[in-house]
Amino acid sequence: MTPAQAYPLIVIPGLEYLGDPYQSVEAQVLLMAIGITESGFRTRLQQPKDYAHGFWQFERQGGCAGFEIDRAQAPFRAAAKTLYFPTTRTDTWTLLGKGADSLAVIMARGLLWSDPAPLPAPGEEKLAYEYYRRCWRPGKPSWTRWQGSYRAAMEICGVDAPAEEMPV
Repeated sequence: MTPAQAYPLIVIPGLEYLGDPYQSVEAQVLLMAIGITESGFRTRLQQPKDYAHGFWQFERQGGCAGFEIDRAQAPFRAAAKTLYFPTTRTDTWTLLGKGADSLAVIMARGLLWSDPAPLPAPGEEKLAYEYYRRCWRPGKPSWTRWQGSYRAAMEICGVDAPAEEMPV
């Protein structure tokens, strides 16, 4: 799957299911940028080791464990349960690797929701990168990779970058 395909087929329907206030353009851009950075929407199984599953690359003892026990995730667990998804760490981890993309969107949006800071506005690339690093805690973060992912996400989401300020 390409990121351009994932946006209308996975991200938008997942966020629409969650409804307001979860489906903002800020959330769309950030989820796309993270998905592109983590997996490129090419694989649901982390390469070369199978530690993380899903397009947003949740580890069983990391994001899946947080989804299972974090109080801030309660509304997202409830949403998953209404779609008949189990919410234990092992079950979610297994399902993410097998293509439970709706569950992946719910979990990814829940992880963003758990951060007390407001989502960065589209175009706030550095703030978005810090948000990603805080929430995902990637093992090998790369600003260069993030820049390409973020710009691709902005384009896919149909968001124009803010105009550069003119020097006075």
